[in-house]
Amino acid sequence: MGASGGVDLGLLLGQMLVIIGTCRVFGLGAQLVRQPLVVAEIAAGIALGPTVLGRLWPAGAGALFPSESVVALEAISQIGLVLFMFVVGLELDPALLRGRGGLAVRAGLGGIGLPLALGAGLGWMLWPEHAPDGVAVVPFALFIGAAMSVTAFPVLARIAGERGLLRTPLGGVTMACAAFADVAAWGLVAAAIGVAGSGGLAEAGITTLTSAAFLAAMVGLVRPFLARVARRYLREERITSAGFAAVILLLLGTAVVAEQLGVHALLAAFLLGSILPREGAIVHVLTARIEELVVVLFLPVFFAVTGLKIDLMQALDGRMLGVTIVIVLIASGGKLIGTLLPAARGGLGWRDAATLAVLMNTRGLMELVILNIGRDMGVLGDGLYGSMVIMALAPTFMTSPLLSVLRPASAAPPPVPAPVPVPEGALPAATRLLVSIARPQNLPRLAQIGGLLAKNGEALALSLTAMREQGLMVPPPEEEAAVRALSGKLADALAVSGVAVHSMSFASDDPGRDIALIARSQQSRIVLVGVHQPLLGQALFGGPIKTLARELDADLCMLLARDGFDKGLLVTEGPHGAAAARVGARLRAGGLPVELLPASAPFEELSARAHNSALLIIGVSGAWTPAIAGFELRHSPVCDDLRCSVLFVHDPEPGVVPPAA
Repeated sequence: MGASGGVDLGLLLGQMLVIIGTCRVFGLGAQLVRQPLVVAEIAAGIALGPTVLGRLWPAGAGALFPSESVVALEAISQIGLVLFMFVVGLELDPALLRGRGGLAVRAGLGGIGLPLALGAGLGWMLWPEHAPDGVAVVPFALFIGAAMSVTAFPVLARIAGERGLLRTPLGGVTMACAAFADVAAWGLVAAAIGVAGSGGLAEAGITTLTSAAFLAAMVGLVRPFLARVARRYLREERITSAGFAAVILLLLGTAVVAEQLGVHALLAAFLLGSILPREGAIVHVLTARIEELVVVLFLPVFFAVTGLKIDLMQALDGRMLGVTIVIVLIASGGKLIGTLLPAARGGLGWRDAATLAVLMNTRGLMELVILNIGRDMGVLGDGLYGSMVIMALAPTFMTSPLLSVLRPASAAPPPVPAPVPVPEGALPAATRLLVSIARPQNLPRLAQIGGLLAKNGEALALSLTAMREQGLMVPPPEEEAAVRALSGKLADALAVSGVAVHSMSFASDDPGRDIALIARSQQSRIVLVGVHQPLLGQALFGGPIKTLARELDADLCMLLARDGFDKGLLVTEGPHGAAAARVGARLRAGGLPVELLPASAPFEELSARAHNSALLIIGVSGAWTPAIAGFELRHSPVCDDLRCSVLFVHDPEPGVVPPAA
């Protein structure tokens, strides 16, 4: 397709295809080295620019990203940043500071104040040689100091969640400290932008007063108005399309007004998100609707535009190498020492204080947003911009490795409580079962089968809150409460069957991995999970199921729940027939009548017996069943033609099919 309205649509679509695809590929590599997705996306954006692609293949880079086409990509990225900053504001929960304000404020002030002072001093020294023409020393030094004081709250939350810290006392202090630091640092950035955007001292005063008036109006007028609207109209745990449109219009209107007043649109979006009422599920619903599109589409474009603007090798060449090293050392040293000392003196042990300091030194995306604002406003020149980008990237890349040294066991899931003592009369070889539930509608059937598998034995009822990919924040409280209640209800239902059971729930960025780790630590012999029929194809067993099949050393049972059942039909054909036979025997011992169907039985016989009141027990990857992993479009009679519940079984060591006798 040719150009349309001055924009080559075909080229633009091709650019976005390459950008998003490259970010996804880099993301796979980031998982292997336990780095958050945002780190991979930053690296992908730099790789597409003159730093890597421009050096390795100049002709290809010029054809794919001609200079005149970057304008359209930059416009797309700016829209995405407005949405992103709105979501960051939405998820900045003031409740994080309750009960932790003293220590959080002290550590936050230290983590902001020291790098601010050191950065401003360094900016004063760098101004004569590195400031763009026409930029006064005060706005230049203030902006350098403010940029060095920022913490990437979203990336910090993601890493803390991956390390299992969010549900610990240290995690609470960390999130409170980061929330305080985020608000304070953005206030400094707003002041720096106001001063930098003015032409003189008088104009700077006017800009400052205008910004203060805008802030006061948002907090004093807009916030109470929105609270009244929320109390009147938000009666349900949802938001209508009209309501969602109204929020987007409010966001765009606020950004337009802010730009006209000299307040950056990104700051206005962040402020609007932070003052929006927390009534019902509005924050969760708005975040869910906006976040995925921002993460998948807009942020990769922003990283690519950032990478296209800069050749990082210039910041590592000649005299700039020394400047870059000094900037990284001062920024990181100021943040680490400024956070560590107040935290340690405030009651945290040195190990916990060091962990907090390392997390607070995470910069990443938020730092890049601020640096791009400074570059667009002319405060930062190209040379120093590259050095500041490296300052943003280096601590973010180092956060996960440093945490591995400080807390080598923190990657493991939270400890599992000891199960309730097994009552007298338990089976001597009782099955230790782990039941993981994600969908409330699966609860009755999972409890029924779990009660049969672990009757008079032990079980753990597990429910996980999935961390969102970019991890812009911890899961909302209402979501955590719902997941916790779900695991409790499952535990109560299992206990009715005489099972000694304990419940557990937590946030996980990789449910399959964490279920496998917990099963291994509990020495579970059977893991029971639910699956559901997809709308397209037969890919029942992707995602966490694929991980479980690869990492479990226990029998994996996957329930496709339909109707209730009062008998079982056991098929032992295929490579996983041995595990199906073990599970069938266990169900029979638990009290379910189980009929054995020979492997040679035709499907018509199975279909005739498997009416709605039956449970079919069958190994995966057989002639009638889909395989684990892959996007299978082939017809699966078991899934498509039968209306009974199906219990698929996966053998960790597929062996010889047991005899049908």
